Amino acid sequence: FIVSHPPKLTQCVQALQALNESPNDEAGNPPQLGVIVSPSSSSQADDSAKDDDVLEELPHADATADLSYNLVNGTRVGVLDDLDTWADGRDSNIGGKFICNLTGRAGTGKSTVASEFARRLRDKGRLGASFSFAHNVDDLTSPRLFFSTIAYQLAQSQAALRPHIAQAVRNYLKNGTRQQMRDEVSNLLRVPLHAAAASNVDQLQPIVLVIDGLDHCLEQNHSSGREMLKLLISCAKGSRIPIRILLTSRTPQVIDDALAAEDSRRIHTISFEDIALPSVNRDIERVLREGLGRIPSSGALLSTQPLFFQQLAKRAGGLFAHARTAVEFLSEDPGQLAQRIKQLLENTERTVGSVGPLDGIYSMVLQKAFPNGEVEKQATYHTRVQAILGLVALLRDPLSPNELAALSGISTADASPLLYNLR
Repeated sequence: FIVSHPPKLTQCVQALQALNESPNDEAGNPPQLGVIVSPSSSSQADDSAKDDDVLEELPHADATADLSYNLVNGTRVGVLDDLDTWADGRDSNIGGKFICNLTGRAGTGKSTVASEFARRLRDKGRLGASFSFAHNVDDLTSPRLFFSTIAYQLAQSQAALRPHIAQAVRNYLKNGTRQQMRDEVSNLLRVPLHAAAASNVDQLQPIVLVIDGLDHCLEQNHSSGREMLKLLISCAKGSRIPIRILLTSRTPQVIDDALAAEDSRRIHTISFEDIALPSVNRDIERVLREGLGRIPSSGALLSTQPLFFQQLAKRAGGLFAHARTAVEFLSEDPGQLAQRIKQLLENTERTVGSVGPLDGIYSMVLQKAFPNGEVEKQATYHTRVQAILGLVALLRDPLSPNELAALSGISTADASPLLYNLR
């Protein structure tokens, strides 16, 4: 009797039944049970280990959408419902649109929503891959590692695609680790997707790719970024295994400009700018309540100011980044909570209409860190503050305090207190 390794319970039961039902031999001896262990599972384990090794040889970036972004419960419910409907293809009006472009100004929370959506897809086993472009990380500013990273993640997340991608990687690496994007998308994605479909891989639901921060790529690598986008969309259109792509960008034009008219008609756009401001303000109010609720002394104090959350949410101008900055500012020194709440309300009321809400709250934080009186009184201190702020603003990659001190010509002992104020 042939069983797999490890043997399954049903196989053991079948073996015992066969033993009981078998007649004695001609000499009257009872039947003997002989077991042959199939080597298939063992060989599959070996193959899987070999696939692991070859996949690790493929250059890839640590570009997974930042799942540390936490969306406050009860916020952006309508947007997430819309994304679920698009991903599932439940709405016939958008079912044929395999691209979704989530747009909105900087600070509206696109990355947070993309992160939450990716987390939900991952939990359902439907997240194929995610790539989060960033302006200050070398591997994440250009498309250089984009397709190899998508292929690597697909092999990790989709068991049905894994052996096909591993074999594709073996063939790909024979020609080196650095190839043209057109060759990468063909060899690492098109070929294994076609092979998987030909093997009757049954994908009941579409695989979703989440691409966040597309602006960071297109702004610094316009030509190659456009080519990357066209190749990705062409690959998804030609795949027999359904693939859907979520993109985030500041404006629809960022993506429309990179696509042909035919592809543009395949895009489902969700714009944060189209959401009614009262609804956005209610969500921002929830973010403020949740954040300040973690400060033990806040409850009693804020009970005397029942309109605080409503006022601050309104002055955020629809920007969740404003709310997060306000929470960080108030949480930094709970002992000064009352004073900081007063300062925050006075500052936002004063700056509304003159500068953007984010500029206003950032200016307030800087003034708190470097009071005008102290800065202006001491010429040397003023020069140091200017030098450190200028370097921080222009930095592309994070630097240590020692590196910043060396670059600015200011001693570490003098630079460290200034950096501490900016923490």
